[in-house]
Amino acid sequence: MLLAGCGQDLDQQPGEQGTVEPLEAIPTDLEAPYPPAVVAAIERLAQELGSAPQSIEVVSYEEVDWPDGCLGLPRLYEVCTEAVTPGWRVILSLASEIYTFRADAVGAELREE
Repeated sequence: MLLAGCGQDLDQQPGEQGTVEPLEAIPTDLEAPYPPAVVAAIERLAQELGSAPQSIEVVSYEEVDWPDGCLGLPRLYEVCTEAVTPGWRVILSLASEIYTFRADAVGAELREE
């Protein structure tokens, strides 16, 4: 069951981003055993930028418990559940630009920071 919702993490100030220590660069190969959320982020970025998924580098990814179903990034007038949502923070790179995504556990809900 997928829950979508918004709220605020009590340990995090508004607009404050968590820190992620980058892992060694991970070669992008969609055949690699990435979690589905990482593959979803790669595919979305490739589509948005009109690039081949293979040209996107996975900088790092980590499991995160988001404070709500909106993954801590509510949209204007969006109504969200306040349930803690397990998911992923995915950091990608393309042409020296860094892109950070928040995803639910399977990548069905995906938001760019």
